[in-house]
Amino acid sequence: MYQLDKERFGAFVAQLRKEKGMTQKELAQTVMVTDKAVSKWERGLSLPDVALMVPLAQALGVTATELLECRRVDMGDLSPQQIEALVKKAVALSDPEPERRLRKKNLILWLSAVGMAILEMLGLLTMEESTRALLEGLGLVMVICGVFSGFFWLYVRERLPRYYDENRIGAFSDGPLRMNLPGMAFNNRNWPYILWYLRWWSLLGMWLSPLLWLAGSRWVPVFWAANSGQVMALVLILTLLPPIWYLAKKYES
Repeated sequence: MYQLDKERFGAFVAQLRKEKGMTQKELAQTVMVTDKAVSKWERGLSLPDVALMVPLAQALGVTATELLECRRVDMGDLSPQQIEALVKKAVALSDPEPERRLRKKNLILWLSAVGMAILEMLGLLTMEESTRALLEGLGLVMVICGVFSGFFWLYVRERLPRYYDENRIGAFSDGPLRMNLPGMAFNNRNWPYILWYLRWWSLLGMWLSPLLWLAGSRWVPVFWAANSGQVMALVLILTLLPPIWYLAKKYES
């Protein structure tokens, strides 16, 4: 009784998009879905997730209420019964965000990893002459890996919202984490593998970065003194982005 009419919704979206002079691809880029998803909406084959209703309404220059009603409306003209029906439509579309909670079972592992990294850093400080260079180069890498490892192991959601499975979405946002990789899509088939890699990448980054610094300062001291920061950043990027893209593509479907 309170389900959205897919055909009416699709026709309304198509009308508003054309009034804005937008293509399906332009609208898709605005709300971070594929143009195929927009095409399905406009043909009445599927509906967007409730989480996309507000950004979609903003992109089309209407309110979320008007999208749910599939027509332009004045809130003052709606009766209490109509407002209640709108709320029930939104509830029918809703897919609550997966719960974010502290994973205490991972806390000991993460604290142990941080403690080991601190001990390695203190050991290097006693060995290296240039304390400032060490702190500016390696210290930043250690902090980045430490913060993100804490987030990945303790707080990041282990399951994505349903609309990631229903649309091809190449961007992911969760708290401080932002990822946008062209040519691939996040969903609940590949996300467990991506999260597993992110966790161990950040943890091993804390453990192995001091060893990389020590090797560079001993084997190529002149080069390392001038380029250590760039080398450390390049290693982080090369060990992060290509593997994530590979895992996403391999387990995408």
